[in-house]
Amino acid sequence: MCGRFTILYTWREIHAMLSLTTGVDFSSRYNMAPLQFAPVVRQVENDRTLSMLRWGLVPFFSKDDSIAAKTINARSETAATQPAFRAAFKQRRCIVPASGFYEWQPLGDSSKKQPFYIRPAHDPVFLFAGLWESWTHPVGGELLTFTVLTTSANDIMTPVHNRMPVMIDAADAAAWLTGPPEAAAELMRPAPEDRLTLSPVGTHVNNVRNDDAACLLPPPPPVQPGLFG
Repeated sequence: MCGRFTILYTWREIHAMLSLTTGVDFSSRYNMAPLQFAPVVRQVENDRTLSMLRWGLVPFFSKDDSIAAKTINARSETAATQPAFRAAFKQRRCIVPASGFYEWQPLGDSSKKQPFYIRPAHDPVFLFAGLWESWTHPVGGELLTFTVLTTSANDIMTPVHNRMPVMIDAADAAAWLTGPPEAAAELMRPAPEDRLTLSPVGTHVNNVRNDDAACLLPPPPPVQPGLFG
C-alpha cells in the first residue's frame, strides 16, 4: 500500500513535467498522511489543473464520508470493477505528484517495523496514478477526494512490502488522464527497479504529527552493550 508520502517539489517542476494550465499554492510536506489535502493533477475540460484534494476517496453515492480512511489506496487489479472506484476509473483519473513515499518493513517476529523512504532515482518526482471523486454532503457542499492506485511490488520493493504505487511516466500523462479505460489499464504495472532508491529512516516518521525534515534522517546507530554502564 501507500500510506505516507512527501511533497518537496515546486509548482515549476510539476508544470515543466505536465504542462499545467492552472495551479494552486501548496506547502512542502515531509509526512503527508491520509485524510489530509494534497496537490493533485486533473484534466478538467480543456485545463490540466493542480488542485488540493483530500486523500481518501469518497464515492459520489456515499451517504457520508466515513469510508475515506479505507479508500486511500485502490488495487489496480480490481479498480475497474469495484463499486467504490469503477466510475472514477472510467471518467476521473488523476496524477498525484510525490517526491517520495514511506513504507514499513516487518522485522522478523518482532512487532517493530523499519521505515524506509523511497525516492526517485533519476526523475524529480514520482507521478502516482490516482482516481478522484466529487462528493456532495447531504447538507450541501462539495468535497473533492482521491485515492492512489497500487500494484504488485517490483524486485527492489519486495523485501520491504508486497505492494507499491502505480507510477506513470510523464509521456503517458495524457493517456492516463483522458484516454479510454483500456489504454489506462495498460499503464498499471510495477515501475522498473532502476527508478527507485530505498533508504532506511528513523521512527520519527511513524507519528503523523511529525512533519519536518527529521522524517528523512537515517535511523540512529544501535547502542553498544555496556557503552554507558
